[in-house]
Amino acid sequence: MNVLHVAPLNAQKPCATAVSGIEFLGYRFEGYGGAIRVSPNNIANFKDRNRELTHRTRSVSMQQRLTEMTRYLQGWLGHFRIVPIVSFFRDLDKWIRRRLRACYWKQWTNKHTRIANLRKLGIREDEAVTHGCSSKGSRVMSSSRAVHGALSKDYLNRQGFTSLEKIWEKLAAKLRTARI
Repeated sequence: MNVLHVAPLNAQKPCATAVSGIEFLGYRFEGYGGAIRVSPNNIANFKDRNRELTHRTRSVSMQQRLTEMTRYLQGWLGHFRIVPIVSFFRDLDKWIRRRLRACYWKQWTNKHTRIANLRKLGIREDEAVTHGCSSKGSRVMSSSRAVHGALSKDYLNRQGFTSLEKIWEKLAAKLRTARI
């Protein structure tokens, strides 16, 4: 008499359930039909890693910081490229650029350097002086109009920052052509 031994099932792993709310390999499936999103845990991990890379007191050159950032963004986005919402990546880009602007502001240690660099980057004299002499912190100043204008998207791109949106567009285009 042969008796088949069946191992007990792990109650946490196999299940038949609605797709909405399921997380798998860093993705979260939401809504009817299971729209693909990045899980909240992975967004938090992404922001934590970017905080490490853009920590304002981290003593590395901006070129090295941007190189490390680009390498990390390419790897992260290589995994999450199938998320179909470009606005999600645009919002993360805004957040990263603000942190980079704060790093630049922190590197310009005194008011004379800040005024000179703002002037060099095309900001009017009066605006450069008021912003350069401000006692507000780098986080606040990184979102000011003058710093935002001086350290624009184009300037950061020329310095070596590659945005998530650009990487996503490149990878998503390859994904679309591979399916045809």
